[in-house]
Amino acid sequence: DEYIESINPLMGSVGLTFEQDTWSSELIVNWANRMSKVNDGKMKTSGYGSVDWLVNWQINDALKLNLVANNLFDKEYAMYSNVAGFDATDDVNSFTEAGRNFSVNVKYRF
Repeated sequence: DEYIESINPLMGSVGLTFEQDTWSSELIVNWANRMSKVNDGKMKTSGYGSVDWLVNWQINDALKLNLVANNLFDKEYAMYSNVAGFDATDDVNSFTEAGRNFSVNVKYRF
């Protein structure tokens, strides 16, 4: 009569890519259903959806620039795998994923 805590809710990601000669852009939606089938007194999680945006630019044969915006809409969420087995009274803020963040990567081949 106990739920198995290591089983995650249904989750996935889907992406849409646009490519030209020297650049490309990709939108990725990451999502998960809520997890309400937990043992008594254990933490539940809400479903979520987040969007990532990636842009790649091949400047020349040797130089490539990658720009990434993760969690574009600054959605606050916790993945069930990070809170599985914790008490419902525990502070979920300690387990939330990063808010909106950006990264830049430059690749030079010589």
